[in-house]
Formats: sequence, structure tokens, C-alpha cells
Amino acid sequence: MENKKAVSFKILRGCFTWFWKVLKRYLNNCTIHGVKYLVSENCLYVERLFWLLFCVLSWWGCAIVIMDSVSEYNEYPVDVTSDTLYVNWETPFPSIAVCIKSSNKLKISYQFKQQPSTLEFSSKKQGVTADELLKAYQSVQIPCTEIFANCIWNNVKFDCCKEFKPLNKTGIGYCYAVNSKHFKPHDNSNIKFWINGTTESGNFVIDLIANQTTIAYIPRYISVYILDNLQLPISGTLSEYIITNMRKGCSTRIEFVMVPTFNEKPVQSSLIKQRNCRFSHEIDKDSMYEIYSTDSCAIEVYTQKMIKYCGCVSFYYPVPAGARTCNLTELVCLSENKKDILLVTNVNKKCYPLCEGTTTNVYHGSPIEYSDVDDDVIRIDFISLSRPLVQYRRYIVRSLLDLIVAVGSALGLFMGASILSFFEIPYWFFLRRDEIV
Repeated sequence: MENKKAVSFKILRGCFTWFWKVLKRYLNNCTIHGVKYLVSENCLYVERLFWLLFCVLSWWGCAIVIMDSVSEYNEYPVDVTSDTLYVNWETPFPSIAVCIKSSNKLKISYQFKQQPSTLEFSSKKQGVTADELLKAYQSVQIPCTEIFANCIWNNVKFDCCKEFKPLNKTGIGYCYAVNSKHFKPHDNSNIKFWINGTTESGNFVIDLIANQTTIAYIPRYISVYILDNLQLPISGTLSEYIITNMRKGCSTRIEFVMVPTFNEKPVQSSLIKQRNCRFSHEIDKDSMYEIYSTDSCAIEVYTQKMIKYCGCVSFYYPVPAGARTCNLTELVCLSENKKDILLVTNVNKKCYPLCEGTTTNVYHGSPIEYSDVDDDVIRIDFISLSRPLVQYRRYIVRSLLDLIVAVGSALGLFMGASILSFFEIPYWFFLRRDEIV
């Protein structure tokens, strides 16, 4: 037993001796400054201690600089500034959505005390199936020709129903929208709703029919939204983007100022966590939408929470693959868990802001009577106060090349090392080891 231990110790000692000889020769011949004095036979122990102290301090300083450079690259690689070179800018006009939230027929038939779009359900009826509710949802849909009387873009009339297209369920009812990128293809319109140096500003006027058929809906069940082209009208849409102050025979003027966002090409190659935003083409594999937006992500969060709490999805929302629509009894479950389902913090944790898009500052006016507005219409006049004079520009502050240069500079400054210094390691440890005695 003792002989085996002695043999093992001898082998271990031989390996350590061989490794020390290889390391000693490497330190004597490598290009890293100062290390050859640590093993030089011509140096006294005091000299070796001197070089060891300052080599350690130098390596420590190098490590700190490199860690700071890596940290800045990971945490602050992207920044945003503002530009004012607006001569050649071309900015899309906001998307306008007209949404029918509910109907008298739907509320009376199923005794909903609140709007179904708010997930507030309270009904004494029993045994109403999901299919019946989906059929009832059809009663919310009004044909486009019965909603729009006139549409005007920069003093040019056009057919409203050729431009306003139905949106998929977003949780607030049945919507018609124009100039939204959620349509495929979104740029096949005959009218280009853009603002540039030629148009100077944009003016979009819509007249909603307010006759005996639709007056029951407008404005009680109809809301109009002014959104960015990538946004969707959802329950969490801020009130400043919702126009509810409408009156028959009057015109409501909505003024706004737009600030577009421009992204330099290298920004797309950075990680989502680094730039803290997401581009519209960066969708998840199991997403219900072909375009990413914060709103589409929020809808998916809501539906997943509905499935978690109640095992189904409201008939006002799109249903993911493998899920089903709730019946009337299960809608009560949604109402009981409404706060947790629509919790804003759930959306903030899961959904990144958009890297693209336009920030719109909206100013609401009050309905005013005009002689050119018919008594049987409700006019909404959207007008940009001017073309965008400022835009946000997102750019790369620290690229991967900047990180490489910073690390290389630190290695050169503190250690006198270069990339070739690292190739010396396999050279002296493996290629020249045959000369070790």
C-alpha cells in the first residue's frame, strides 16, 4: 500500500516538475512584460518580489478596465438623441381606428351590466355556450357603408371603405382602421398617408353617419382612436389617444404633433436586452401576430392570463392555438379575476417597447357647429400642426469593435500584450515541449 502511494506521489511530482519547466520557459520567452523577471535565475528574491507585486497590480488594473468595458458594452451599448435635419424626412400619418365596443342587442340578450370589452360580466342567464356568444359578437359588427359618410385626405375625397379595413379582435370590439401596418400588405393603398417636405402637414377628415340606425351606437358604443401605425386599439390604450367627445351635426378637431424615431442599421444587430426595445419583425415563434407591437404583446399576455385563471378566452379576444372561447359561466370567472388579468405590470414584464414608430402628442378640441357639417353626420377633423421638425435617432454607442479595441488597449497598456501573445501559449506549451529536459 505504501509503495503504491510512493509511486503515485513520484508520478505527481514528475508531472508538476515538467509543468513548472514548461511554464518557466514560457515566462522567460513570452512577450508579456515583466513576467520573465519572476523566473529569471539572475534576479534576487527581492527583485522577484518587486516584479511580482507590480505585475499583480498591473494585472488587477487591467482586469478592472476590461470588466468596466464589458459592463458598458452589455448595459449601455445604445443611446437616443434628437435630430433636426428634417428636410428629407417622410413620416407616416397616424392610424385612425373606429371601434364598435358593444350593442344594445348584445347587452340586453345576455344582461351584461358593463361593456364586455372591459371583462365586466354579470348575468343571471345559464347555459349560454361559447358558440352562441361568438354569434352574438356578430351583432356588434356594423357594415362599413353604414358607419362612414365621407372621408377626406388633404382636401381630396376618397372611398372610406376601400381604405378602412377590419382589424382582428383586440379586446375592445369590432374595429375598422386605416393606415395600419397590421394589414398585409399594409402599403397597397391608392392613397399615401404620408407627411413630407411636399405636403408640409396632413389633414384627415371623417364623417360618421348619425342616422336612426347608427345613432344608437354613436357615441355611446363607438370610440375613435388615433394611433401609431404599429399600435392596436386595446383596453390599455391611453385616454389621450381615444376620441369620445363627439356630437351630431358638429365637428371635433383633433390636433397633434408627431416625433418619429429613426434607428441606425447597426442597432438591429444588437441584443434586445441591450437596446431595451423590439423591432416589428422580431416576433416570437408562437405569436398570434405577424408584426410585433407592445399592444399585440399585451393582448397575448391578457389571453394567457385568461387561460391560466379560467381555462378559456373571452369572445372579444383572439384565441391562441390549442385554446377555446369561454361560455357565459366562465365569463364570470374572467370578471372575478379581471384585475390580475389586465394588470399593467404583467405587460411591462413581458413586453418590450417598440424601437420604431412615432410619438404623437394629441390635443383634443370640443365639438363645434359648422355650416358645412350636415345634421346627420358626426365630423372628426384630424390635423397635424406641422410636419415633424424633430426626430429621435437611436444609435450604437459601443459596438463589438469598440469593445475589442478597449480590451486590446487595456492589455497593451497594463501588460504589453497583443493577440500574438496568446498564440505563444500553445506554442511553448505544446509545440516546443520536446526540448524540455
